[in-house]
Amino acid sequence: MEATYGFTHSLDSLMAFMSPQRASTDALRAISHWASLATGRSFEQLHLEDDQLVVKLRWEEADTYSAATDLNNTCLEFGLHRELINH
Repeated sequence: MEATYGFTHSLDSLMAFMSPQRASTDALRAISHWASLATGRSFEQLHLEDDQLVVKLRWEEADTYSAATDLNNTCLEFGLHRELINH
């Protein structure tokens, strides 16, 4: 399974407000963390700017529910907003 997402700092997140890092740096850290939570997960960086990171996420079909849950929790933890670009 795969999907392409754009990640930015969430405008209503205290974590994002307090972060000294660029949104793209926080997003890379978050996506690396997400990928490390289960085997079969990976990502490909497609576009990088200071305020946005676009990546293609990949995961095993059997991991779809956990991958989605982990992505939601990771975005909250790192103060990120994500937007689905294509699926």
